[in-house]
Amino acid sequence: MPSLLEGEGVGVHLARRYLLAMLEGDRSRARDLLVGAVKAGDLTVPEIYRAVIRPAHAEVGRMWQMNEVGISQEHYATANAEWIIAQLEPLAERTARNDMTVVATSVGGDAHSLGIRMVADCFEFAGWRAFFLGANTPARDVVEASLISGASLVALSANLCSHARTARAVVHALRQHPETKDIRVIVGGLPFAVAPKLAERIGADGTAPDGLAAVELASRIVPRPPSRGV
Repeated sequence: MPSLLEGEGVGVHLARRYLLAMLEGDRSRARDLLVGAVKAGDLTVPEIYRAVIRPAHAEVGRMWQMNEVGISQEHYATANAEWIIAQLEPLAERTARNDMTVVATSVGGDAHSLGIRMVADCFEFAGWRAFFLGANTPARDVVEASLISGASLVALSANLCSHARTARAVVHALRQHPETKDIRVIVGGLPFAVAPKLAERIGADGTAPDGLAAVELASRIVPRPPSRGV
């Protein structure tokens, strides 16, 4: 399986340097690379998420599958990416609030939260309120969160093929409840990257590979709230 960080460009070069710092156990160096790129105007925070963090951590996963890194290195990279993201988030440009809310979570049984955390952040940057639940959220709790938050959209992450079946159960639970049946649902993760039509088959309204794409998709499929009177 070839490396996922081949090619040229600012993002690819930065992703390689970031990944090396993470694999060498130097989270401060990894952070400084990304913060420096944002402050220099090379990439925005959402672009860092898309072009650096997402592919770098996909590469860590590939390396683990190929026995090129150990589980401790994979865990270190993931845990400390959360630490770095928390320091990037305040540097992001934001648009005005739009009175829309997204519930964002990984489905039950999926312990990965890094990708959906970046999706939630991108919605916040774009003016949404993100009701972020983290990883491993059962279907009934996604429904409850949608009711509590008054969600306009639910964004689900499913990282394994078995998790796609769980995502279908979440969509079904939302569709069965009279107060959540019309909420739009988008999905992401490896099963949907490999087979994009799978999103439609499980009843979702679309799929997106990253936060920027998710926000763009939501702008097309989620009805805008009525304008407030003066």
